[in-house]
Amino acid sequence: MAARSCERLGRLIEARSLYQRVLDEPLAATAPRAFQQAQADAKAELAALAPRIPTLEVALGRTQQGAVELTLDGERIAPAKTVDVDPGEHTLSGVVPGRPPVNRTIRLDERAKGYIVLDLAPPPAEARPERSAPATSGDDLRKSLFIGGGVAAGVGVIAGTAFTLLYSGKADDAENLRQQIRSGAAPERYCPDPRSPSICAELNDTVDTQYVFANVALGSFILGAAGVGAVIYALVDRPSAPVRRAHVAPLVGSGVAGLSLSGRF
Repeated sequence: MAARSCERLGRLIEARSLYQRVLDEPLAATAPRAFQQAQADAKAELAALAPRIPTLEVALGRTQQGAVELTLDGERIAPAKTVDVDPGEHTLSGVVPGRPPVNRTIRLDERAKGYIVLDLAPPPAEARPERSAPATSGDDLRKSLFIGGGVAAGVGVIAGTAFTLLYSGKADDAENLRQQIRSGAAPERYCPDPRSPSICAELNDTVDTQYVFANVALGSFILGAAGVGAVIYALVDRPSAPVRRAHVAPLVGSGVAGLSLSGRF
């Protein structure tokens, strides 16, 4: 039977039409038994074939139906209406007057229920952005960090070294003053005593200055370390942000399988 041949070739729509043609053939009560059996077989085959035929429904999103011409494999179809198709690949085309056509290739397997949202409306007009100062690029920021970090590192190291030397000098001066106090002409007179000589005041001033130099040296080295860190940060290459990509996923539900496409085209 030709209908079975079409069915084996995947041409289910044509096979259904041939089975239906056999069923629609009028038979007299006295028709040969072979003809009656052919109709009985065609009825059973048609009932088994019907659920295997995939279907497709196309929705238009924001686009008005009257302004769009939809075709499937070159034949006009109505939007939001379920159409039966053969399993395999199909070409869907949407045309809006004054705009280029949009074509999509769709693959449907047997028993699939395909549903597609095709939005052919133009994107909404966007307000013209106000002029603003150009944003600082990543290269400019890295350059600024490199220069600023280099200056901070240099100043911090030089100042830290200089104040460390000054601190050492004041430490030596303070030790010399202590030695003078210990070996003075009046050894019974110590700095904590109210009768302390003027050399004790000089020792106190020297020690205070010594600690000031120590604190400034420490702060300078911290500044230099921060500058070195900024230079290293500017020199290290970092991966760029990943490119965003659209995600397309199949539409699968209970007892339903097919392909769902949506988006702005």
